[in-house]
Amino acid sequence: MNSDSNFLRTAANPPLTTTGAPLLISEFDTNVINTYDDLLSLAVTNGVIAYDALTVYDDDVDSDNETFATYTGRLWQYVNIVPAAGATPVSGADWQEVFPAILAHEKNKDARFKKHDGFILYNDDQKINVLAVDHLIPGAKCQYVDTVTDDIYTAGVEDSSSLGAGFQSILYVFNPVALINYGVRIAGGQITIQHSDAVGKTAGITVEDGKILLETPDQLSTSITNGDILRVIDASTGEVEFYPSSWTLAGRPVSPIDNVVGLNTTSGLQEYWNGAAWITL
Repeated sequence: MNSDSNFLRTAANPPLTTTGAPLLISEFDTNVINTYDDLLSLAVTNGVIAYDALTVYDDDVDSDNETFATYTGRLWQYVNIVPAAGATPVSGADWQEVFPAILAHEKNKDARFKKHDGFILYNDDQKINVLAVDHLIPGAKCQYVDTVTDDIYTAGVEDSSSLGAGFQSILYVFNPVALINYGVRIAGGQITIQHSDAVGKTAGITVEDGKILLETPDQLSTSITNGDILRVIDASTGEVEFYPSSWTLAGRPVSPIDNVVGLNTTSGLQEYWNGAAWITL
């Protein structure tokens, strides 16, 4: 490295040269130049791409275009507000020479990193459209966009007060093409696992205050009434289903499970299915 040739006044720090006397102006200048050249070399070898006449450059560091380039051993920043390709780096309306330190400030902004392989990290305000009204959804979230399936994976925290939901932790997947969403939300002492499709909420389960609340699809909700029981279909997988606890004579279950007991509201009597026939108790 060039800075290995720097001069020191009294301290001993090999391989630097200790002069044992006040530094000459030329020696001081040499120290500065060597340090600058080393910083420049370090920046050039750590991700700043060499200038390419076919690449479109943009002064907006948050755009998908390049803003910085190396050319003739120097660092350059594109400063023209009009993105363009083919303008050779030279001090003027299109380019300005910059110091390596500017990269730490401009390329690594806290609000958002540039997209890379579908990955976005941000904490700026987001908007969601609800009934044609835009709502700000500020939060700190991390997203990954699968460019093959169009699925958007999101994890983080957001403030949905504008939607009446308050603060919530979220972990979900959304497909903007199929309009399918499924994930987990933690908010207000509740944990909700939910699945939605293009026509709205489809199914979900919420755990809160010692209770388990089931949010069922519309087509299933129409067949569920108060007093229905939850029966186990497969204990090994935990699969369950709702089953009626009462019925009319004409509305008895078509394929009743063995030993199911219910109220026949036509006769007003309890009955059960013995596997072959209904038996009145």
